[in-house]
Amino acid sequence: MDKQLLAPHILELEHAIGISQVPSGLHYHPNGREYLYAVGASVVITQLADLHEQCFLCGHNADICALDVSTSGQLIASGQRGGNTDAIIWHYDSKSILHRLSEHDYEVAALSFSRDELLLCTIGSVDDSKLAIWDVSTGAIVSIVTVASSSRVCLAWGGMVKDFKQRDTVSYVLCGAFGSNIAVWEVNPFSGEVNEERLSAEGRGTLHRIVTALDFATDLQTIYCATSSGDVMVVSVCQKIIRSRTMLVSHSGLTAIEAVQGGLIVGCNDGTVTILDASLVRLSRAQLPGAVFSLSVLPNHHDELLVAVASGSVHRIRLPDLTQTLLVSDNHSAAVRALAFSGNDSALFSTASSDCSIRIWDTDDFRAVMTVAVRDAGLPLCLVYTPDVVLSGWTDGKVRAHDPQNASPLWQIDNAHAKS
Repeated sequence: MDKQLLAPHILELEHAIGISQVPSGLHYHPNGREYLYAVGASVVITQLADLHEQCFLCGHNADICALDVSTSGQLIASGQRGGNTDAIIWHYDSKSILHRLSEHDYEVAALSFSRDELLLCTIGSVDDSKLAIWDVSTGAIVSIVTVASSSRVCLAWGGMVKDFKQRDTVSYVLCGAFGSNIAVWEVNPFSGEVNEERLSAEGRGTLHRIVTALDFATDLQTIYCATSSGDVMVVSVCQKIIRSRTMLVSHSGLTAIEAVQGGLIVGCNDGTVTILDASLVRLSRAQLPGAVFSLSVLPNHHDELLVAVASGSVHRIRLPDLTQTLLVSDNHSAAVRALAFSGNDSALFSTASSDCSIRIWDTDDFRAVMTVAVRDAGLPLCLVYTPDVVLSGWTDGKVRAHDPQNASPLWQIDNAHAKS
């Protein structure tokens, strides 16, 4: 038999539809032409102008749960959960692994590059409770300390520690939040010394907030903290105290934050994106179709914003007025359980997901041309797609038919099978 017939044929991946809901896991690349996000165990780099152009960084064997891009965009860091809990530093130009960092157990809860790209900080989960500082050039460990981790961890690098004459020293400022605890570390990369200081409210005030995201102001003297209670807390870097004054932005809670020149942008659980000035006065607001889990401002230009929401879509918004919104991509927000191609057009296919929606996709531009939400039906089990009807079977025992043109329900068969 011809050996060529027995040789395995490798299928080239052309495109991936989907996005993992990694907190702060959506990043506008500094080149302004691409954006990065995680899909399962892969980092995906997608062209904004042509969604057909995707690059996949494959080095993990479990879901990615942390992602960061360096200031210049030349380095990418990703961390995973599971038994092989590695963090990987990628080289952007070559799309190859620069270093594989194997120190944490269970999960890399958060990671962040220093602003000069010389250091990377990684933090493990509650069961790991280790904070590691890495030398980016060599992949060696600079220092490891034990921290009181939590189910929600946030990290951000500031500037350099100042001496009494306000001159930069060799030590870096690093801020982290573990649930309701906020800490600032002074990191000396030469000696490996890491000094931690827990922050408290100014005066005799007490503030108990669960921090969901944080970022340094552009002057690096202030830290803005988004909270689950919906307000923004302000931290003074010099005095290392939490200001007692907070600003309520949304009653549903805040999920993402990014500082910009003259203020900050916050994303909320109610799907709103709000711009505040440095005094925390609201300037503008936009509404999106789902809870915001990540946002990213276009570096260098700061005139555009990328936002990912829990319903699966990614949006491009014009700054500073938030008036122009463009849908970049649409995705399911949960596992895809069934798929079927059209009976007479191979460019069209349909999917059914655990998010209880059915969608029809066009491979010409990889956009959803039809979406239907199915309520109170359980989970989808099977799918048939013809030019006249989309048939789906559900765990409630019913078979449902929808019009593929306008998503309207046509008919359903009750008790077609026993409920599963």
